[in-house]
Amino acid sequence: MDVELPSGTVSLLFSDIEGSTALLSRAGESYAEVLDAQRRILREAWTTYGGNELGTEGDSFYVVFATARSAVLAAAAGQRALAAHEWPGGAVVRVRMGIHSGDPARHADAYVGLDVHRAARVAAAAHGGQVVLTDVTRQLLGPLPDGLGTTDLGWHRFRDLAAPEHLHQLTGPGLDEAFPPLKSLGAVSRLPAETTPLVGRDRELADLLDLVSSGRARLVTLTGLGGAGKTRLATALAASLGDTFPGGVYFVPCAAVTDPARIWTAIAEALGLGGDVAGRDSVLDHLGDQRLVLVLDNLEHLPTADAVVADLLDSVRGLVVVVTSRRPLHLRGESVRSVEPLPGPEAVELFLQQARLVRPDLVLDQRYVDDVVELCRRLDGLPLAVELAAARTRLLSPGALLVQLRSSTALGDNAADRPARHRTIRDTIAWSHDLLEPHLQRVFRRLAVFVEGAGFDGVQAVAADGQDPFDAVAELADAALVVLGEDSDRQPRVVLLATVRDVALELLADSGEEDDVRRAHAAYCAELVARLTARLHTAGDVDARCQLRTDYPNIREALAWTLRPGAAVPPPPDLAALGVHLAAMLRELWRLPDPEPDPDEWLRRAVELAGDEDSPDLAAVLGALGMGVDEGMVTRALEMSRRLGDDRRTAEALHLLERFHTDDHERCRALLDESIALARRADDRLRLSWVLGRRADLHVRAGEPEQALDRLAEVVTLTRQRGDQRTELEARLDMVEPLLELGRVGEARTLLRELVELARQVGEEILTADLLDGYARLLAALAIDDVAALVLGAHTAAVARLYDVRDADDELARWLAHSPMTAGRDRLGGMWDLYVRAGRSESVDAALEIAMRATSG
Repeated sequence: MDVELPSGTVSLLFSDIEGSTALLSRAGESYAEVLDAQRRILREAWTTYGGNELGTEGDSFYVVFATARSAVLAAAAGQRALAAHEWPGGAVVRVRMGIHSGDPARHADAYVGLDVHRAARVAAAAHGGQVVLTDVTRQLLGPLPDGLGTTDLGWHRFRDLAAPEHLHQLTGPGLDEAFPPLKSLGAVSRLPAETTPLVGRDRELADLLDLVSSGRARLVTLTGLGGAGKTRLATALAASLGDTFPGGVYFVPCAAVTDPARIWTAIAEALGLGGDVAGRDSVLDHLGDQRLVLVLDNLEHLPTADAVVADLLDSVRGLVVVVTSRRPLHLRGESVRSVEPLPGPEAVELFLQQARLVRPDLVLDQRYVDDVVELCRRLDGLPLAVELAAARTRLLSPGALLVQLRSSTALGDNAADRPARHRTIRDTIAWSHDLLEPHLQRVFRRLAVFVEGAGFDGVQAVAADGQDPFDAVAELADAALVVLGEDSDRQPRVVLLATVRDVALELLADSGEEDDVRRAHAAYCAELVARLTARLHTAGDVDARCQLRTDYPNIREALAWTLRPGAAVPPPPDLAALGVHLAAMLRELWRLPDPEPDPDEWLRRAVELAGDEDSPDLAAVLGALGMGVDEGMVTRALEMSRRLGDDRRTAEALHLLERFHTDDHERCRALLDESIALARRADDRLRLSWVLGRRADLHVRAGEPEQALDRLAEVVTLTRQRGDQRTELEARLDMVEPLLELGRVGEARTLLRELVELARQVGEEILTADLLDGYARLLAALAIDDVAALVLGAHTAAVARLYDVRDADDELARWLAHSPMTAGRDRLGGMWDLYVRAGRSESVDAALEIAMRATSG
């Protein structure tokens, strides 16, 4: 063939009729007419745009063009003309075309080399009616006329070509655009096209790459709640595998598969094996012993998918399967990786990335930073929720969005390329819920009454519906609807993310069983409080306090349901009584630091609902509400307890009442002595130890140090019987002052050193800070005035901070009113204030070390 070939970079076009053999059998004698028409149409297109025809065999063409633009325009013209032609006998003629640009070697009147083979491989991977371009061709195009453009098909591998090829599809008016996956090896191009970089998954991606590339796992399942980003992470993994798998990486979307048998069809389509006509045998025959990866996306709704995956792994020795599912497959050798919500900083980064797609000028400055952080926290860092919220910043600022975000389940968008199950948070969670058996759906919605989680005893009491709670929770964890953690006692804890709980609450409200479930929840909380408060001031004190703090959100929810403050209609009498009982038991918890900012709100509501009828619970609530602020309420509690003949409550009320008469020594002594007698009669050892400690303080103020030590010694005996290290520490520390008054300085020094170790065992800063009080007194007695002033400064500053006292000087003045440090202050003169202020900058531990060194002799 004698043609004039262009020099330099050229564009090579290959084409042929898809399914020409089948077309020949259908067309019969008219096939020659079909073939002639096809050649005539395409040659006209080639000639119009300067193409040089270098080879024709049967229905195929090999054409070279001087520019990429002319090759593409010729291909577009040819496809449009073929589509418009009326073929004899109703035949359908569909031609596939591939174009690659390069600098092939000249040989006589033709070209040779890998560029020619690459163009031929690209054409062979295309489908009838499709024009596929290599990336180098796309880059050489320049502006295209007539609405022509390209769609990214991703990276593909081809037989006998070492390097993968980045391919694109020609699009535009008159051209078909919907085609099956390209028929290439390792169709990485079939990965979902991502428009933004992956955020916050560097560690997970590195772990997965190592796991798959090293051969340590042939089955990896990414689990997690819908919207957690499983597909996105699997896609990033597939795109990062590089040349590790010469057979390639194939992405198989299974969300739309409704019949497990159709998984084979989906795999066949991803492999380019003909879709419906290809099943298990054709898939396995095609895969052979290749070393390749299949990414099977969204298998949770297909109950027998595990059998398909097991069959694949058993039959194809070089195969690695990566699965995304909301539950594990539970197959031998399966490596399960849970895809968790994003941590705070990464969630904020994702929010900004997505928000800037619709609002490019958004800057995370001081106006927005707190709002964005709170938004991401409220959305649990769930990527789908964060993306849906970010999309709304086109119309709303982050602050306005935060105000409107009453429920994350309302978030949604109408993006055409987002799966229907991901259009709203509710859709994606409902997808998982709907796959559950009915009995598990009941457990799931009942768990909604728990705030910030529940232990297994709570699950059994409120939600398990007679089932084994471990089995039910395991099923829900498999479905990624609950998160398993540990509480402070290292016991398992079942948690619903806030986004999931919102949906569960809706389902509970719709079920008609919410009242019964909330009653059970309130009853469980009452039982829990009774059990845990009984362990306060015992050997189990620390664990009980931690557990009460952990479960306080649930306790508060129970209070709100039973007491219903602010409600127009009061709760039913049985619920009100349960709420009053709960508030009565909580009076001890509310004395601890920071469990409830305003317990009086609950106490007042309990008094309001309790009415005027005498009851131990009402007496306890009145005493707690009046403690230190309302003598009338405490007196009412005392009188009620006397009428009920309740020695425990009467002893408690007398103890509380004494606080209102601190300037009347005789009145205080009478109240405390009666309280001690009643506590002994009721065998209430905890109350007895507290009242004895208060009585010892009264002895000190009366100048009776020996009697004070006797009372405190009894307190120590009582506390050791209970294992109450906290109260023991407080009582022994109270011994320091009477010991010093008696001149027993050595005993005070030894006692304080012993208490340092005990305070470290108890592990609460406020008790360690109180040791500084004792050391300040000891240092004053030893006339070590400068250190005494410094330690006093550290002590009063710590107390002011821990008890939220506005001014440390006020705390200092209260301390000095009952201290032995006047002489030392006089000796230091103007240096006193300097040492005190220096001490305020010391930590509690540092000041304690200084005090111990100063008194070591």
